[in-house]
Amino acid sequence: MSSPLVRHISSIDLKAIYEALTPKMVEHFNEDGELQPALLLISMSPEEGEIADIESVPHELTKAMQETSQSKDFMMAVIAGILRSESPLRAALLEAGYSRPDVVAHITEAWQVMGNSATTLNGRAVSEHPDRTEVLLLAMHTVFGTTTHWLPIDAATRKAMAQPYAVDETLRMGGRMQMAEHLWQAHQGPVQ
Repeated sequence: MSSPLVRHISSIDLKAIYEALTPKMVEHFNEDGELQPALLLISMSPEEGEIADIESVPHELTKAMQETSQSKDFMMAVIAGILRSESPLRAALLEAGYSRPDVVAHITEAWQVMGNSATTLNGRAVSEHPDRTEVLLLAMHTVFGTTTHWLPIDAATRKAMAQPYAVDETLRMGGRMQMAEHLWQAHQGPVQ
């Protein structure tokens, strides 16, 4: 039996990442009026809740991967490739001197519509929905799935608001930004 692809990522690990990244997200947005999109490769230490290293994918590449629907789909394939142990992309990153990432954090501004998306969106894109709200998005992708957090932006002041870490198991995110479980079922292998 082979060992898992990466070490198990616990809720304590995810909380540590959230608490390390979200204050900076809010600060940058509130100072600059915008948040530059980022993909961060995060390596966790053997100790639960401790971040060993955070490395950034070049900004120009991250920005280009968010320009169209097709490029966003490509970005999710890249994230999957970064996390898969037998991926040529992961091997190239390791060969180039990057740490072994356990989590890929995606940070960006986004639109959010609350409610059942099939009914609420009614065939429209979220960006075209009249009841959309702007948020700062932190999606933490692992081989075990995606945990997503939204930090609200006040429409009147255009200021982001920090939120304490919380996981609401009743909320589900769908669409391209969610790692599908079937993508990971076959990707068990030794930690590399």
